[in-house]
Parts: sequence; C-alpha cells; structure tokens
Amino acid sequence: MKTSQVISLCLLVVVFGQSSGMTTGIGAKNLTSLLGGRNLIGHTSFKESLQELQQQLQVNEIERHPCSCAVFLSGQFTKGSKEAPRGSPALIHEHEETFQCTLLGLKQCTNWCLESLVKHLPNSGPLLCAAIDRDCHKERAYLFVENCNGTWINTNFSAGREYCCKDGVPYKCPLLPSITAGKSL
Repeated sequence: MKTSQVISLCLLVVVFGQSSGMTTGIGAKNLTSLLGGRNLIGHTSFKESLQELQQQLQVNEIERHPCSCAVFLSGQFTKGSKEAPRGSPALIHEHEETFQCTLLGLKQCTNWCLESLVKHLPNSGPLLCAAIDRDCHKERAYLFVENCNGTWINTNFSAGREYCCKDGVPYKCPLLPSITAGKSL
C-alpha cells in the first residue's frame, strides 16, 4: 500500500471514529506502527488534511427542519395526486423540535403528529366542524405533514370515519343517500 493511501485510510478512520463516537483501536501509537514507524499525527500536512475533512463533514451534515402537522378534508385534495391540497387546513400544529430532512426525519415527524392528534379523535367532529369555514358532507380527515421543502405531504392516515358539518356544527352522516334526493315533487 502506498503511503498516500495509508494516510488517506488512517485519516478516514481517525475522522470517522471521532465524528461517530466509536473507538477505532487506532491510536497515535498504533497509527505510527501502521505507517512503518512514521508518526504523522503531528505532521502539519496531516493536521491540515484532518481539519479540511472535518470541515467538509460539517458542511455535509443533514439539514434539520421543523415539523408541521395539518388535517385536510378529502374534499380539499385529489387522492393519489401529488398536487398540494386546496385551501387552508382544518387543523394545523407545529412542533418546536426539528427533524432531519430525510425519509427517517419525515417518518419521525409523522409519528410525532400521530401521537399529538390521536388524543383528539374522540372530540374530532366538533373540533373539525368548528375549524372549517364551509359545510361538508361525508368527508374524511387526512393527516398531512411538512418537514423539509415547504410542501404538504399526504401520509394517507385518516381518522377512519366520515364527517358531516352544517354551519360549524357536526351532524350524524346518513348511512344511505336520501330517497328524495334528486327527485322533484
């Protein structure tokens, strides 16, 4: 192995070991023996390379963003579409903690939203009807999250029931369409 390859390998092991908190087993003494008796830890070019690599790692850290949760009714979006929902959400809640802008961060944001909203399910009818500025008939409530790029993402989680609201007050949705609906007298 060439000296430059060994230096690169050792630099990677030392930096990775420091940034991840793991123990590599390659200390200054072991590194010296690995390099054939040459101690590069105190060498100026090694220190500069180490500092450059650490700066690059810091620059490439994953961005973190706040997590927002929203409930949109099914009449505000087209299911399966990538289009943003229309109008304002029925309910919105923002989390102070930030999450990574990754799929894992999005999942953590979604889980936090679910935990926050599930306790309101028993009283969801009056809450939703009072929050929306229109009447609704047999619409479902869906959870959307926003974590990274400012767009709402449909989680496809629904409250599992339909909502009917008239003048800000919930009413029991009829099981069957009205018999007189569509007939003229």
